[in-house]
Amino acid sequence: MKRYEIKKQKDGFYFFIDYAGEGSIVAEMERNFKIDDRVLKFMTVAKEGAVTREGMEAEVAAAEVKRTQIRIETDNSAANKDEKTAGEARIVKPAPRKTITREENTTKGE
Repeated sequence: MKRYEIKKQKDGFYFFIDYAGEGSIVAEMERNFKIDDRVLKFMTVAKEGAVTREGMEAEVAAAEVKRTQIRIETDNSAANKDEKTAGEARIVKPAPRKTITREENTTKGE
């Protein structure tokens, strides 16, 4: 959720698009962002140094390792939470119902 309004819109989504390309590709991406009414704001940032295929593949592999580690940690913490919850659970018996006898059901004066 945005903290400030952009073009009178209070809600929105942020997207991070990491791509490599020559000047013509960057210009085309920016042109499409300007045309699309759903895009309220965008920013293009050039990375320092030349981008190579090997560098991009190494960056993708590192991101995948990090994503896998986060997924494993999340699964482990959820499993630990389930184990604690199961150990803390106790059986609660419902309270016995009061049985109404015919004598209690009748009204006075009958």
